[in-house]
Amino acid sequence: MPFSELAQREVLKPLGMKRSDYAQPPSDVIRENAASGHLDGKVIAGGYHVYPELAPAGLWATAKDLARFVVDVQLSVSGDKGHRLTPAMAREMLTPVKGNWGLGPALYGNGDELRFGHDGANEGFQSTMIAYAGQGEGIVVLTNGDQGKRLADEIVRAVATDYGWKELAIQPFVEAELSQDTLAKISGLYDGNGFSVFLDARPDGLFAQTGGPRPERLVALTAKRFRTDVSGILIEFAPNYESFTIIEGGPAITLARANAGAESSADVPIFIRGTMNDWSTQAPLIKRSKGHYSLELLLQAGDYRFKLGSADWKTADFGTSAGETIGTTGASVRLVQHGGNIRLLVDTTAEYLFTFQITPDGNGTLSVSPAAQPSK
Repeated sequence: MPFSELAQREVLKPLGMKRSDYAQPPSDVIRENAASGHLDGKVIAGGYHVYPELAPAGLWATAKDLARFVVDVQLSVSGDKGHRLTPAMAREMLTPVKGNWGLGPALYGNGDELRFGHDGANEGFQSTMIAYAGQGEGIVVLTNGDQGKRLADEIVRAVATDYGWKELAIQPFVEAELSQDTLAKISGLYDGNGFSVFLDARPDGLFAQTGGPRPERLVALTAKRFRTDVSGILIEFAPNYESFTIIEGGPAITLARANAGAESSADVPIFIRGTMNDWSTQAPLIKRSKGHYSLELLLQAGDYRFKLGSADWKTADFGTSAGETIGTTGASVRLVQHGGNIRLLVDTTAEYLFTFQITPDGNGTLSVSPAAQPSK
């Protein structure tokens, strides 16, 4: 039996999730009511990406339908019979089996404060779902934007504050004062479970670069525990700062410091990838010496978004640290790994020289200037 039919028979239909379906591409009925995904403020091609993996990436649903699923689990956990899972099965699902993960959902807290949930992210869509196991309360937020999780997290915290969910509400705190030497020890690239983040130590604190348009500041609660100032994700570092674990507000995963002996950005081809070439690898930077690159590129007058990245977007992914706009005057702008998109304003159609240098800390500098005209 196809997975989509099995899901309809065993879960969606019995729970009354009439506006949900595991379908890629979505059916005409789903498409009539589906929102289009957005990247960088623009609708993605076709409105959505078709994924072959139905179980992890193929569900179309509404917040109300997902809430029906949550309520059914809560009732089963409370001992109520006649639901999709028996009380024993529901409790087993909400028992940690690896780290903070149960049999499907992420788990936070314990006892009366036990919460379960899951985030979601497909191209152009982000969502979050979190609920108390024994209190009959929870929230589901779906967005159709590649930075929607930030908005969703703010909504969750606002609702939690209003409803008195103290574990999720906005918490008062006193920021710990850490030295620049300590922040420098933390700085670096961390990978794990398919995620990658660059932690950037600056005079005004520690910032997380994940590829979004703006970095997020990490507020120090102690020398080892930090909370992101926008999304409210709580993380805790290992004693030697070689890894950190997300312990609240996000997927329950551990990210480890990237192996310094692994292939570095300076060892792989780097490309100018952006709206001027559909984010392709058609514009490779020319390596002049180790860590030094340049390329002359013909550009029409216009407003562009781009990054400097390797073919896999993992070994090299350079962007701005604070959403800077760069012109064509030759002025340098600082780039960081997993930074946001670079905005380039071009006033005149011409050839332009892109000059990029990788700095000793693994970040870089970029300048764009008119290309030298050949002498007559």
